[in-house]
Amino acid sequence: MVKKTSTKEITKAPEFTFFNDIKTGDKYSDAGIEHETYGCVDSGSYALNALLSGDIFGGFPLNRFVMVAGEQGSGKSYLGKNCFCKPLLDEGYFIFYIETEGETDEKSLISEFGFPEGQFRLLRVSTVEDCLIEINRILVALEADKGKEFKNKRKCAIVLDSQGNLSTKKIFTDAVKGELKADMTKAKILKGMYSLITLRATDLGVPMYVTNHIYFDPGAMFSDPKKIAGGEGGKYNCSIILNCSKTYEKTKDKEILGVLLKFGVFKSRITREKWSVPIYLNYKKGINKYYGLHTFALDANLIAEYSSKLFPDVIVPVDSEGKKVKSKMYVIKDPKLESKDWIVCLEGQIHRKDTIGTILDEINLYVKDTYKLKSPTRINYNDTDAEDITEPPEDVAEEAVIVSELREEIENSISNE
Repeated sequence: MVKKTSTKEITKAPEFTFFNDIKTGDKYSDAGIEHETYGCVDSGSYALNALLSGDIFGGFPLNRFVMVAGEQGSGKSYLGKNCFCKPLLDEGYFIFYIETEGETDEKSLISEFGFPEGQFRLLRVSTVEDCLIEINRILVALEADKGKEFKNKRKCAIVLDSQGNLSTKKIFTDAVKGELKADMTKAKILKGMYSLITLRATDLGVPMYVTNHIYFDPGAMFSDPKKIAGGEGGKYNCSIILNCSKTYEKTKDKEILGVLLKFGVFKSRITREKWSVPIYLNYKKGINKYYGLHTFALDANLIAEYSSKLFPDVIVPVDSEGKKVKSKMYVIKDPKLESKDWIVCLEGQIHRKDTIGTILDEINLYVKDTYKLKSPTRINYNDTDAEDITEPPEDVAEEAVIVSELREEIENSISNE
């Protein structure tokens, strides 16, 4: 009688030694060295940290590219100087600041933004080709200095302000000849630049911050007409792309006290896309670190508008005469405290350390659970919790096809002419 063999006896762990012993030419792989995770640097705003890393105690990733695109005067450069560069300088990083718009000089970086003298270099370039050459020189020097070591001992970062204002050698040559023609080379050269520098900068632990312009596309019938300039190179290689806009905070006399900056996620490999947070910048005091947390706290039911019926036990603030304040107030529903000990504050006082700052950990749990990307393999998606998926209306889909066909016909007729 033939002995029956169990499945467990037949199935053995595969032998991978042969593959692991193959010399690939990649020194990290051949040596069995894992690439280092560099972490994040605090941007100075809890809400912006959440947007960038899915963690209010996180921030800008230290070996990734981040692009911020927006209209003129929307806070792109300020964010780069104050929230990206300044924290890195405090951590001992050297900054290569590539400037293309003629708006930044060494004195302003030192006096207005606190850049330590000797800890940064301002590079002025006007073409994509020159920008690529400068960045490549920086990376070549770091690679030579690192030699055969696995870790780069130098800490530096790169800022490109802005990509949207870069020209090309072709435009310069055409201008000299007096033959101004449409330039179709910029997007290709930018794509080549990102292809050349992205992986190398990542391996060296060199973060890069890029500001960019947006333009209006009148032909965008079924998508956002505001497009990010510069082709696809930056879109594919930047790990995070934010879009930004701003509104002003004014007094009754229309004096401008500061600006409300709104940042949204256009693309992210770390967090969900298509969500946004507000950040408050006061011209005298700088960025309010706690502003924007209220949006998460409201969604998580960690704060609520005060009502005597809903919160009869809490202590309500009083004015100088001992009377209850009649202005709009909020209750900080701290789960660590009994309801009678919850903090009640005026609407304008909610963005403080002693109010919303008392529930940072609770807010962060909600942010991580709601906005940080999770591996699909870790999600238990079964028939019991599957959601209904609605297809787009047929007429909309058909209309989109018609528009696409019309565009193709127009392009063909133009090329034939």
